[in-house]
Amino acid sequence: MSLNELDTLMNKLDERKSTHPNLASVWLNYLTIKKEKLEEAISDANKMLEICNRVENDMTHESIYILWCLMRNIRE
Repeated sequence: MSLNELDTLMNKLDERKSTHPNLASVWLNYLTIKKEKLEEAISDANKMLEICNRVENDMTHESIYILWCLMRNIRE
C-alpha cells in the first residue's frame, strides 16, 4: 500500500466519523501512528543511502546488531 492509498483510506475513515465515531477514531489514531513511524523509517533509510554514498565499506552484521542494541537501550 502506498502512502497515497493510506491517505485515501484515512479520508474515508474520517468521513465515517459522523456515523461511526468510535470505530473511525480508533482506526484513524492507529493508522496515524503507523504512518508517522513509516515516514520516520523512510527518512532514516534515505539518510543511510546518503551515508553509503560517502563510505565505501559495509558494516558487519555484528556491528549492526551492537548499534541496534545500543540505540534500543538509549531510547528506553
